[in-house]
Amino acid sequence: MAAIEHVRQLPPVVHEPAPLVRRRLGRRSVLALAAAGALVAASGGIAIDQYRGRTSAEQASRQVAVVLAEPDARTVHGTVRGGGQATVVTSDRADKSVVVLHDLPTLPSGRTWQLWMIDPQQTAHSIGLAAGDLTRVINGSTTGMTTFGLTVEPDGGSRTPTMPAAALIPLE
Repeated sequence: MAAIEHVRQLPPVVHEPAPLVRRRLGRRSVLALAAAGALVAASGGIAIDQYRGRTSAEQASRQVAVVLAEPDARTVHGTVRGGGQATVVTSDRADKSVVVLHDLPTLPSGRTWQLWMIDPQQTAHSIGLAAGDLTRVINGSTTGMTTFGLTVEPDGGSRTPTMPAAALIPLE
């Protein structure tokens, strides 16, 4: 250590940057980059679809909660001929209903479930089609209705219910 004062310091080592080498991308490299770009774009699209689906589900859940929270909400249950259950929650105050269909049998090709609200004069009003299990908020046209109906109809539905109904559930 005593001799350290007499040792000459070496100058710093400077590394020269390597000259840039321009290489042409080969066909494989271009294809790999294109595939990677497509993968990134596709995963972005999937994320957007998942976001939209989640947002839609959250909105539907909020609409269901609004009906269920109404002080005049009434719940009725019934069985579906052939199997399954139907539950309907109605609120005259909100003029909305929530329909829940569960464990419905699979229909043959060319057939669909159709949902109805029936007024005191026994006139059926279509409130939509269903392919199977569902939870749906029905906005409007539910106040004063006396019965919920479920029928099996041709694809695209019918103007009037095909009888006998798979379910007729009194709402009172």
